[in-house]
Amino acid sequence: MLKIGAENVGAAKITQNELAKIGQSCEVIDSTTFKNLSNLLLGGQIDLAVFPLKNLPPNLPEGIVITAVSGRENGLDWLAISPQSIDNQKLLQLRAGATVAVFSERQRLQFLDFRKDVALKMEEKNWFSVLEKLKNGTFDAAIFPADEGLELSSFHLIKLNPQEFLPEPGQGVLAFLANAQDLPTRRILKKIHHPEVSALTNVERGVLKIFTEKEKTLLGVYCERDNSGNFHAFAATKIGESLRQTRVSQSTNFGLAEKISNKLL
Repeated sequence: MLKIGAENVGAAKITQNELAKIGQSCEVIDSTTFKNLSNLLLGGQIDLAVFPLKNLPPNLPEGIVITAVSGRENGLDWLAISPQSIDNQKLLQLRAGATVAVFSERQRLQFLDFRKDVALKMEEKNWFSVLEKLKNGTFDAAIFPADEGLELSSFHLIKLNPQEFLPEPGQGVLAFLANAQDLPTRRILKKIHHPEVSALTNVERGVLKIFTEKEKTLLGVYCERDNSGNFHAFAATKIGESLRQTRVSQSTNFGLAEKISNKLL
């Protein structure tokens, strides 16, 4: 039986379901921070750690490796609008002068590029607190990551196109981490690995590694592959006081992170 450390209950459940498909049982060990999970992995108290890829540092501690990644859901960011603030004649179906909660400078810059007529309010990443403010009318709308599993059915939801509203690198994907020396666990995890997703997130995290710590908080990157097998990478960040966006397409993902970074910087 594998011992799992997970950042949250949702990540743990997804991992349990994926392992059950290959006949592998597991036990969840409560832990919340990347540092704790890393120490448990290196110390042998757990066999694998599950963490949202978007929250992982670009360079992992020595001895820990990303052995597998999950699938990725569509709709990487949602615009949740209270019913009384809908205006179908406006871009993104949001009324003029609306107050919108955002959780990062990345979101603020990009949303302002769509709608300069709204008021954007920066909030801490306390999803449930902002949900309550959205329900009581403090906010007209808020931007939530789709991968947080929030209950948003009472709001009007707009899927923000990830080609236009760039998410965090690796957003929407779970990373399954293992001790580099633990070959049996790594072999098991390879059975739930999605190589078609890692081909995309490797590009996104490649861009992340090129940027400085300050720039990372502003960076949005998204990579996809079309039916012909071509890769398309989209990126946006703040340069000076303005938002800079770019796109690079090619038949392989080799060198794609470097090309799109060079176009941004």
